[in-house]
Amino acid sequence: MVLSGLFQTYRNNWRRLRDELSRLGAEVEQWSYADLNRPAEAQPPIHRLVAGVPAYFQIDSYDHLPSGDLTICIDAHGGPPTPLGIKPSYHFYKRRDGSVYY
Repeated sequence: MVLSGLFQTYRNNWRRLRDELSRLGAEVEQWSYADLNRPAEAQPPIHRLVAGVPAYFQIDSYDHLPSGDLTICIDAHGGPPTPLGIKPSYHFYKRRDGSVYY
């Protein structure tokens, strides 16, 4: 019984992190191609509170496709505990014209 309650708490925490990541992802999709076209080390982490616990999100442009499109990943770190400590990520592609696809 205790384990099922703990697992449910972890699932809810995952959902909270995923919801925050979805909101942040929608914001980052609006950034310019130039702002996203830099390595993770050059992107400052974005700090937020998730369920009252500090979390940060790292943006990484980890691949350039032959078309010039950027492959973007936003990873969640910290925040409330989740199952096995695994945190969600958000992925999208950014074209030079500013449009986005998944």
